[in-house]
Amino acid sequence: MAPRAFVPPRRDAIPPTFFGDAVLRGRAIFDHTGRYARPFVGNALSCGDCHLGEGREADAGLLWAAAALFPRFYRGHMATLAVRIQAAFVQSENGRAPPPDSVVLTDLLAYVHWISRGEAIGARTPGRGYPPVAAPARGPDIGRGAMLYAQQCAVCHGGQGQGRQYNARLIFPPVWGPRSFGQRASLAQKAVLAAFLRSTMPYADPGSLTAGAAYDLAAFLDA
Repeated sequence: MAPRAFVPPRRDAIPPTFFGDAVLRGRAIFDHTGRYARPFVGNALSCGDCHLGEGREADAGLLWAAAALFPRFYRGHMATLAVRIQAAFVQSENGRAPPPDSVVLTDLLAYVHWISRGEAIGARTPGRGYPPVAAPARGPDIGRGAMLYAQQCAVCHGGQGQGRQYNARLIFPPVWGPRSFGQRASLAQKAVLAAFLRSTMPYADPGSLTAGAAYDLAAFLDA
């Protein structure tokens, strides 16, 4: 029997309650992390730069699918969803973990739990993570990756990989350097980055990259 699809609650279904207020704040933190969780962020990234579409998009870092799998074994120990979110601030945003009782962490948990409502605990529904990409036999080529970046990525992320701003707001994130993710992030692994790139990029035509092109780009960005 094929895994069932899951559809998270509609965006306009957030209840007008104390909990709903926390969900709205959590969604704002998720989309604009540096603005609403500045003390805990060390680069220019937001949660939504890796978990696209507010964490709702299949094959693009779904949040509701992840929430159904916690607690789980993670990097050598059993971790709750709260611990995993704290780790994301440290590993992917080069920052520090929000304390367990902080408004930032509790609001993010409220948002994740809200979009997960109706999903079965332990479910492995379609669309989790990024579909893995087999590494090409020839190996990744940094030079080819640089050419691909100039042709397909620089228009959004800039020739120097530092993103694009509009009215002093970052609209496309930096993809390397101190303002982007560091070596502790999941995307620092070439296989994960290649899977992310092939599934989600270019933004206007996701899925158009070949496996080889995705690995070439991943090698270039990692370099």
